[in-house]
Amino acid sequence: MGYFFGGISGFFWALSGVLYSYLYINYPNFNAIGVVLYILLLSEVFSFLNLSVIFFFKSRKLPKLKIKYTIFPFVSGVLGGALGMYTYLMSIQYIGIEYTALLSSSYPAIASVLACIFLKDKLNSFGVIGFFILIISSIMLILPSYQHKDLDYFYFIFVCICSIGWSLEVVLSSYAMKFISSEFVYAIRVLGAISGYFVIILFNKVEIYSLLHLLTARNSSIILFILASGFLSYFYYYKSIGSIGPIRAITMNITYTIWTVIMSCLFLDININLITALCCLGIFIGTYITLSSRKVSL
Repeated sequence: MGYFFGGISGFFWALSGVLYSYLYINYPNFNAIGVVLYILLLSEVFSFLNLSVIFFFKSRKLPKLKIKYTIFPFVSGVLGGALGMYTYLMSIQYIGIEYTALLSSSYPAIASVLACIFLKDKLNSFGVIGFFILIISSIMLILPSYQHKDLDYFYFIFVCICSIGWSLEVVLSSYAMKFISSEFVYAIRVLGAISGYFVIILFNKVEIYSLLHLLTARNSSIILFILASGFLSYFYYYKSIGSIGPIRAITMNITYTIWTVIMSCLFLDININLITALCCLGIFIGTYITLSSRKVSL
């Protein structure tokens, strides 16, 4: 079931990204920043409420948790949840879902490198080759963007921040799971994400009217699907990590790039050329080689 959880988490992640892209493309007059922030915050609150119900029926007693171990998933929620997700959706707005999905899927390989730095993990020669394939494929994917006059190369910084944030989330959460169950790691991570979104909202001085105006429109059902898809994706992702380990779970999760390409062609009328398809394959293969070559799991 762990493999199924990992694969279905990738499907729901692709669905949430494509739905958001559809929302942004078809309703460009809304306050994009305000809508993004409140959708993300609502998504995390929705996830926390669902987790609360699950924990209530599963066990009415909270486990004894050591504060020093809860810090790691909390920080991972701030970096991977608030900062990572915010920059992910901003990247969708500025460079498109196809570039964002493909480039952000490099986060597992980056996490492997970060694990080598912070957790004293090791990569063998195959891991280095896999990471090299990943970098080359990413560069080949980005270079054609110079031909698009409406595509500002500067905005690729959003997907870079996103990938780093998600990478740190993987490393910190995986370390915390050595001492805390995956369900509670996810719950603490959600609290960290909620805190991060509140800080971002206060910093940007976003008015709640931007969200209320959107919720009164016909596309309110799309927002509900985005919230549900985001929750299911993260929930099954963490279930997969706890069941089959981070490497196999991440490998199954990054199949969201394939789902994104398929959904983009079907629902967004985005044409995927041969170069993009090859880069997608290169990023997937490079990430898989990097992950599978690691001597110690995250």
